[in-house]
Amino acid sequence: MEKIKFFILKIYNFLILSKRKLSVFLQESLLYLLPVKKNRIVFSSFCGENYSCNPRAIFEYLYSNYGEKFEYVWLFDYKKNPIIPDDLKQKAKCVQFNSFKSSYYKATSGVWCFNHRNTKYFKKKKNQLYIQTWHGDIGFKAIDKKLYNIGRLSEEYARKCRVDSGMTDILLSGSDWGYKNLREAFFYENGEIAKYGCPRNDVLINRSKDYLYEEIRNKYNLSPTCKICLFAPTFRKTFDVADSFVTNEEKRGAVIKALESRFGGKWVLMVKYHPASIAKNSGYVLADGENLIDVSRHGDVAELLVASDAMISDYSSISFDYALTKKPCWLYFEDFEQYAKNDREIAIDVDQILFEKCFSTESLIKAVTEHSDEKYQENIDKMLLSFGSYEKGFSCEKTAERIISFIQ
Repeated sequence: MEKIKFFILKIYNFLILSKRKLSVFLQESLLYLLPVKKNRIVFSSFCGENYSCNPRAIFEYLYSNYGEKFEYVWLFDYKKNPIIPDDLKQKAKCVQFNSFKSSYYKATSGVWCFNHRNTKYFKKKKNQLYIQTWHGDIGFKAIDKKLYNIGRLSEEYARKCRVDSGMTDILLSGSDWGYKNLREAFFYENGEIAKYGCPRNDVLINRSKDYLYEEIRNKYNLSPTCKICLFAPTFRKTFDVADSFVTNEEKRGAVIKALESRFGGKWVLMVKYHPASIAKNSGYVLADGENLIDVSRHGDVAELLVASDAMISDYSSISFDYALTKKPCWLYFEDFEQYAKNDREIAIDVDQILFEKCFSTESLIKAVTEHSDEKYQENIDKMLLSFGSYEKGFSCEKTAERIISFIQ
């Protein structure tokens, strides 16, 4: 009897799955017949989780310089409570991510601009331009094809990556290292990789949003002279590993004391956990304490990079973005061996990284206390040169020029 039930259940699940696949096929086939509006652009950042990163930078440049020449559409996953500025709702249509409506706008937009893999609606047309900005350039973690080659990526996801890369027209890169990594790891052997830099980094170079220094302090009720050290760790399966000096009041206080001793003034630690960590731990709350503010739900981390005075990170590509500001940054490697073994393959030569690497809270405090501005600047320049960085602050402009050229 149990075998019969099991057999019936398998047939039922097969029929349901087949029905869904047929429905998707028919839906996409019908949408494919719709005409394309070339001046319509659809944006999405981190699968609709927030308004941020490279797509945001490109959108804001386009809107500031070309206004209503374009029709703008943003995809958001409302189930994840994205922070959507009120003024964005006036400038763009905001649509539920991975809905039929989002597929409609993908089918009818002249330009797609995403920083993540496109996992729904795979029928891009020849008269559409797909700009894949990705969300990192120089970075620690192995991605896509490199993970697939060592058995850490499923066949199903690898198939989606191949389809997505096959549709991509332009992939953006900010360095020789990033270019090589994308070519080797993105299932993108022959397509164009534009050496424009990363759009989100323009503000770190040309300092067009320095007003955020004051704005962020006002938002979090800090004095104008208060200094901010941003702690921005990457995603971990375990999530709590990187918390050791944050939640331990004594260790956190010692780090703050070291910052105040070395650089002067009053300091606070702002903690920005990776969006994937927050999504995986939706009930997680880091209680604000003395010298501690949780900004994990602050929409765009780029604003915090501008507003902060120093940063502590770990295996996140954000540290290489921050290097462009020339402000102090330290890497907290307390769980390096465990992370490399259990979380992600390390794709970078760690010896090439010239940030101070700290394997304990004590070594972090020592690195802060002994920080030399002159040596740090020398190391940053040397490191960026070794990675072949070509970030100049004009990525948004160059990307916009390609879009204009395409629609004309």
